[in-house]
Amino acid sequence: MPSVIEIGAETILRGLCQADSPEESLLLLACIGEVELRTTTKAWNNILRVLLRNHQGEAAIQPDLLRHLREKVLPIRFLRD
Repeated sequence: MPSVIEIGAETILRGLCQADSPEESLLLLACIGEVELRTTTKAWNNILRVLLRNHQGEAAIQPDLLRHLREKVLPIRFLRD
């Protein structure tokens, strides 16, 4: 059984955006099942704000892509607040 680690939006964003960071390593460990990452739906809302603020106009991220990111790509379990 993998260790459970509670993380926040800042850790997730750093892991996605900063190559070779400890946060990226944590996401990679979760991808291979070494750890289980958990966060809240509030953290997901904070991630959405950052993504939507930085991708506006023609570069806007479609809702289907955001749903796919949360449900299929990120190795994170989102828990209700």
